[in-house]
Amino acid sequence: MFYTAEFEIKEYFEDWWDIVVAFVQELPFSSYVVDDQDDKKAFAYTNEIETSQSELQKQIDEVLLDLPFSVECKLQAVEKSNWNKEWESNFQPVAIEKKLLIRANFHEPQTGFEHEICITPRMSFGTGHHETTYLMCEYVLGEDVKGKRVMDAGCGSGILAILAKQRGAAFVEAFDVEDWSVENTGENAAENNVVLDSLYTGTISDSETDAYDIVLANINRNILLKTMAEMAVKIKSKGTLVLSGFYATDVDALLEKAKECGLSLVQQNERNTWINLVLQKN
Repeated sequence: MFYTAEFEIKEYFEDWWDIVVAFVQELPFSSYVVDDQDDKKAFAYTNEIETSQSELQKQIDEVLLDLPFSVECKLQAVEKSNWNKEWESNFQPVAIEKKLLIRANFHEPQTGFEHEICITPRMSFGTGHHETTYLMCEYVLGEDVKGKRVMDAGCGSGILAILAKQRGAAFVEAFDVEDWSVENTGENAAENNVVLDSLYTGTISDSETDAYDIVLANINRNILLKTMAEMAVKIKSKGTLVLSGFYATDVDALLEKAKECGLSLVQQNERNTWINLVLQKN
């Protein structure tokens, strides 16, 4: 039997979905999609498993009890014949102007886009639906990355790394702390006939190369504050650090940290209260 689960947070909590995924990773869900209309709601899907709905719901409830905020989960059994329809109904293609189409392999290709990325967004975050991924993609699309060295720190589903390669980056390194994200990035790169130069599970501390022209980091406020100094070291003089994954209320703290790291603000962009900062190394 297949199952779908609808998770919904009952009060505000920053970066809630990342925390939920960290808690439920031991549950038998293979795909997660954040609602593109409401980022406090997400859908999860199982592969075919041999367990009852009541038993799976019990496991979910036990996990949710440990969360530091209230999340409601509605679990539903789905017949095999309805499986693809149910999954596909909650994952729609994302178009960024006429420059980029992000779609799943069950969506029909569309003409008229400069770039197209086909992904299977398993457990990893970053399908293009979220404002921060959208903002980061806009940056890569507007920047001349041809022949440059690019790092995707916290790669999720690998969209930014793949897009950088499609736009002619000479060297792209991508990593994430979650094994499933790295695996998904590798699958998505292969699906798009892209070869990433370095892909691994780890953090910025594990990177063995430096002198990057551009470092892309779509993570969250706390991780960015913690790792910005390390990222700055990896960037060559006059190179660029692009940050997202936080709200307008976080900008002052991040800019203060950036100044400490020898980084100056070049541009700030906003989409539905989510922010993207473009910083240059002095």
